[in-house]
Amino acid sequence: MSNEGAEAAQLIVFARVPKLGQVKSRLAADLGPTRALAVYRSLLNATLATVAQFAQQAPPARLNLNSHSHSHLNLHLNLHLNLQLHLCFAGDDSQRELADLAQRHRMTLSQQAGGNLGDRMASALNAALTRGTPAVLIGTDLPTLGPYHLRWAFDALTVADAAFVPVEDGGYGLVGLTRPADSIFADIAWSTDQVMRQTRERMVQMGLSWREGEILWDVDTRANLARWQLIEGTGEGLRTGLSDRLIDDLSDGLSDSERHHS
Repeated sequence: MSNEGAEAAQLIVFARVPKLGQVKSRLAADLGPTRALAVYRSLLNATLATVAQFAQQAPPARLNLNSHSHSHLNLHLNLHLNLQLHLCFAGDDSQRELADLAQRHRMTLSQQAGGNLGDRMASALNAALTRGTPAVLIGTDLPTLGPYHLRWAFDALTVADAAFVPVEDGGYGLVGLTRPADSIFADIAWSTDQVMRQTRERMVQMGLSWREGEILWDVDTRANLARWQLIEGTGEGLRTGLSDRLIDDLSDGLSDSERHHS
């Protein structure tokens, strides 16, 4: 999406190349790698559909913001955001699965650079922030993340240095910045329930302001996969991503080996 004469804000989708045994490891331990891969592809496609809807500038919403050391706010969301989309991936995309998705969704494709998750996020955000406009980075694990959460994040960045969408497990699924802030990604206990707490402490230490959106949940466990199935099955989902075939397959409780021999 482009508005002539306006600087483009940056929206980054952080993803892994969908490959058997290399995605959704926690789910794979319970469901098997084949089903975990199917879930991951559904989440990835659903995330890109949300980004596409956001880029088309669907009607805005108003959200209550949870803010630490700041007053609660209701923000009107910007209808005319100029936006540049990025798909930033980890893994080997020699089969061009993500390249094709990026082309289909008019996204710039790049490879993640750095060591741990914090290093890679900092690198991607820093590259986007060199353009002089706010940058928002999201993962692919939040089935209830909608276009209005993305609108909220960019609007929050007009009044704060950073924006986060926390996740029930103690992490976050969206981070937005107005300027580089590598320290908020350094020495964080990634993949633990301490991530958001440690990040808040780091923000205070650095004297940075931030806003937090509503707490969402990710799909890293069978229980949360069932939540997503329930939302999709009742027609109350914010986006369509989980196919009927996959829902049926995951609901029967069979392991991969049992299905192959059934």
